[in-house]
Amino acid sequence: MRLEAGLAARSMAIAAIRTHLLGGHDVVVPQYVRQTGFIDELAGIARQTSAAFLECALLVDHRSALERFTTRSAGAAEHGRPDDEGELDEPMDATEEAFTRFLRGRPDAVLLASSEADLIDQLDRAIARARVR
Repeated sequence: MRLEAGLAARSMAIAAIRTHLLGGHDVVVPQYVRQTGFIDELAGIARQTSAAFLECALLVDHRSALERFTTRSAGAAEHGRPDDEGELDEPMDATEEAFTRFLRGRPDAVLLASSEADLIDQLDRAIARARVR
């Protein structure tokens, strides 16, 4: 049931993204995605609508990643979301290793260093480069 609901939500998001891009607006999809299918689908919509596409990965240290996940999980529990939404499928070390392997296969992804004070500037520069391609 959850998988079906997730796929339905994804279909609605894709339709909304397409409409928004066709209207000349920017779209940001802030997701932790380790599945190329969804990313490639988003890139395809960008091509179809003549929009620039930029895939970014925010890199954080282990301690920050664990802290952020724990904080987000606690927030989910406070808002009555199912318990399994706050659980990792694997230890954080394994998640980080899998993400590193995933990124090796995404050579066009822009890596953003969260430890730098100029994170927004990094993103702005990456967006500007994507728009001139």
